[in-house]
Amino acid sequence: DNIKCFTKFWAKEKERIHVATLRFRGMSRQFAGLKWRVASSYQGTTAQAEGEAPYLHPTAMVRMDVADSGGIEELTFQMDRPMLDKMLGALQTIQGRIEVAPG
Repeated sequence: DNIKCFTKFWAKEKERIHVATLRFRGMSRQFAGLKWRVASSYQGTTAQAEGEAPYLHPTAMVRMDVADSGGIEELTFQMDRPMLDKMLGALQTIQGRIEVAPG
């Protein structure tokens, strides 16, 4: 009887329990949006050999919006290709864990 009661309660209240748990842990912030653009800058020095062209260095300029009860905070940062690869790898790991998580 206790298992049936708990299962029924969980099915009805799991979203509220999840929100309360996140708030209790201090993780009430949520992803709210993402804007980005790619900028390319020339990398070179004045000491370059004559006739040698500077190379382009593409960088992603990223603004991530994070919301909580106080409003939205904008986090602005830039990423080059290695940083982007590292972030994508971490996101793939998170996605894999979410896909196999119960619930």
